[in-house]
Amino acid sequence: MALVDTNRFALALMGDAIYTNPFVLGYAWQKGWVPLRHELLTRAIELNAVQVEKNLAAFEWGRRAAHDVAAVRRFADTQHGVQEAPGKVITLHTPKSLDTLIEKRLDYLAKYQNTAYASRYGRLVAEVRAKEASLGLGDGQYALTEAVARNLHKLMAYKDEYEVARLYADPAFIEKVKNSFEGDWKIKMQSGTAVRFEEGFARSSREEAVRPVDDFGDARAGALQIPARHDARSVRQDRGAQDGTRVDRLDRLI
Repeated sequence: MALVDTNRFALALMGDAIYTNPFVLGYAWQKGWVPLRHELLTRAIELNAVQVEKNLAAFEWGRRAAHDVAAVRRFADTQHGVQEAPGKVITLHTPKSLDTLIEKRLDYLAKYQNTAYASRYGRLVAEVRAKEASLGLGDGQYALTEAVARNLHKLMAYKDEYEVARLYADPAFIEKVKNSFEGDWKIKMQSGTAVRFEEGFARSSREEAVRPVDDFGDARAGALQIPARHDARSVRQDRGAQDGTRVDRLDRLI
């Protein structure tokens, strides 16, 4: 048994308590409590494809803590001294990185539904960016624009049954499976709805979700979900216009 303030370490070393779990996994593995090879655990983190570099770093910090927790604690203490507040990460929202972030989401939304849908996203993000630039902050940062770009995309591209079907129908999915497993394998699906894996089917079905008969068996859900998403986006846009955007309100908006 070991008593380690892993939450504190995750905040100090990674800037976010969400990395507590990979830190604990690394600690436990180094102690010999996890009967799996190192390369299998790191490969699992890579296959998860979510913040891979940070999760791997947290895993390795956990290993170091298991080996010499006092040294890791000393380093974590110095990190607290450098940062403005415990656990705060300084992020640079540069125009180049922001452009890449937006372009990636534009491409995703075009595949998610169509180019017109992606353009609506692009126009709203561009409006926010222009407004933020007009504030004349002079630091070249676009924190509000990045927040809008990330969260508007989540709102417009949530994973409904149509999106799940589209992702499974993508040839890249099968290629990823082929590269991940050896020997004879096959895919079995457990689904409460009838899923047709045909390219183009998922996207066209979502666009027609308001029709009386839904291929997924729930026309009412499909009809209600899509307008709800658009209404939520409109409400946020209207509120932003009413409140105005001022420098002293940026933190609250973000």
